[in-house]
Amino acid sequence: MHALFPMLFLLAFFPKLNKKYIFFLLPLVWLIDMDTYIGGTHRYLFHNLLAVILIASVIYFLWDKRAAFVALFYTGCHLLFDLASPGVAFFYPLVQRTYYISANLIREQGNWIWDIG
Repeated sequence: MHALFPMLFLLAFFPKLNKKYIFFLLPLVWLIDMDTYIGGTHRYLFHNLLAVILIASVIYFLWDKRAAFVALFYTGCHLLFDLASPGVAFFYPLVQRTYYISANLIREQGNWIWDIG
């Protein structure tokens, strides 16, 4: 999901975007998960806004502005897809807390109720 949906979105809604941006930068969606292999920092070290901005900035200086926007989109989508529990540490290292969305669909007395928190 982390790679397929953002890639298909870019291909569908930005058909004039150079395909080399879309395909060469696709591995960035997995770069965010590299904090899994650094002891005790999963969903902290790279799962934050600072890491997303730094990655996009590096791509900007190595390539160009459009590539940086694609990198920002891919890494930002990764954070959005990881908003389930235990969440994402958006403001790490300033705030060492994860944020997540909890959503439940409940049926009570014949009515469907969305419980989002």
